[in-house]
Amino acid sequence: MHSILAADIGGTNSRFAVFETDGMGLTLREVLKLPTAEATSFNDLLSQLKVRNFPLTPEESAVVVMSVPGAVKGHVYADPPNIPWDIDVSESRKAHAGEGYYLINDFVAQAYACRTDAV
Repeated sequence: MHSILAADIGGTNSRFAVFETDGMGLTLREVLKLPTAEATSFNDLLSQLKVRNFPLTPEESAVVVMSVPGAVKGHVYADPPNIPWDIDVSESRKAHAGEGYYLINDFVAQAYACRTDAV
């Protein structure tokens, strides 16, 4: 089994989900909603996962996919509207050997979600 951390980072709330896969399908294990405005930075938002005892952090995940509103550069950088801080996952992506850590536009995430039956 591989663990996947998926997140939708929004201007009001950020939603995190843990999925597991055996390569044949996805199983949703846990979800968490955090108020984005209470975070002082992207790293501060991610630190809330540990504070809230969320079962998976980006460092522990086989794959991380985070969606954000607005333009995304190179799957690693975004400066989303309505969020007072930017997001740069370039160092985290390097720690994943350049694989399995992606920042994507939220509309792209919706398009991928249309292709799955995971709820």
